[in-house]
Amino acid sequence: LPRCALCLQHLGCPNPSDLPDLSSLGSLAPAPAGADLTPSPSSAFGHWMVWCQTCRHGGHAQHIEEWFELHDVCPVADCDCRCSLLDATIAEFRDAVIDDAE
Repeated sequence: LPRCALCLQHLGCPNPSDLPDLSSLGSLAPAPAGADLTPSPSSAFGHWMVWCQTCRHGGHAQHIEEWFELHDVCPVADCDCRCSLLDATIAEFRDAVIDDAE
């Protein structure tokens, strides 16, 4: 799986900081035979995968949102895509087209 451009964790995997500290529990009993060990997906938007449609870089929605609160340029090194400004440019273009049509 691809990695988040900011935390570098694989997208689609649980964030280790969200998991409980299991070191204090001692050894765990083995899972029963036939147990479904597939982690349940998070419905929280902050864990969703998002990416730029231009440069194709992205990461966890919360991390990308926090990044673009302070920056305009893609968080990936040597990428000069101004991802955060693209949506605004498209919205402005769409509004101008609608205004011209009226």
